[in-house]
Amino acid sequence: MASSMNPKHRCALLAILVSAITSFSPELLAAPPDNVPADAKPFKGWKVANTHAWVSGNHLFIKVQKWPEDKSINIPRFANSIVEISIKDMPDRKIELQPEPRSWALKLGSQPKDAEALIDVELDAKPQLFEDGIVCTQAEDKIIFLPAKYSSTHGTKLRYEPQMHKNTVGYWTNARDTAEWRFKAENPGMYEVEILQGCGKGNGGSKVDILVEDQLLKLEVQDTGHFQNFIWKPLGTVGLARTNEGVLKIIPQSKKAAAVMDVRAVRIFPVGTERSMKPELVEPEAVPKDF
Repeated sequence: MASSMNPKHRCALLAILVSAITSFSPELLAAPPDNVPADAKPFKGWKVANTHAWVSGNHLFIKVQKWPEDKSINIPRFANSIVEISIKDMPDRKIELQPEPRSWALKLGSQPKDAEALIDVELDAKPQLFEDGIVCTQAEDKIIFLPAKYSSTHGTKLRYEPQMHKNTVGYWTNARDTAEWRFKAENPGMYEVEILQGCGKGNGGSKVDILVEDQLLKLEVQDTGHFQNFIWKPLGTVGLARTNEGVLKIIPQSKKAAAVMDVRAVRIFPVGTERSMKPELVEPEAVPKDF
């Protein structure tokens, strides 16, 4: 039986079908491997060539369609710290991470024999692609916490280093590089500012400006014996006259030795707020005795 549909209408319908099919991104069309958890969903916005990605809880699963000749792939920077990277179902097969200022390089090594091998990236929270302008808000304890993972870094060397033992704004070897965070206070008033900084042995003494809106605070970086020996240092007090978004910037003025410092976090809070001053130390024995 011949179709009674007008040829023009048939062509229009075909064009609509083609457009609908091609509008789906590749990761939404790709079928997940059997060893992806049943609740895994395609990771929206994934655009890494020759790969597909799915997310389940705090895990990002990456299927490499074509193993790269240099045994490395570059993935976008996430607003997460990384707990571990491995080949799923191969717990002894770890993958090296090399964070860059704008992306992260995964050093894959040789291709596993299992054709369905998946890269399993375990993160500290649900995977979130980093975007400039993430706003840090005030928690129930009234503290506005600015973690390294939400920092925007500018320059040639400075970057967020997401490994759990680092979890820092680091590689600050260029004193012209800067970092900044966006934040929002609930109420205007007087706020204290503190920084969680680390600095390797012999590298203390760099001078740094901290701008909170148009208010200037000063820091002389303290040697903590290791770049990942982090201590809280008070910076001073600022007045926040408005409750819309603000910006905090860290701008080095001098670099004493190899690097300016590492920064795990900054916090802003109403004057007098209770908070912990407990340091976060990877090598407690390296902390200077006169600390």
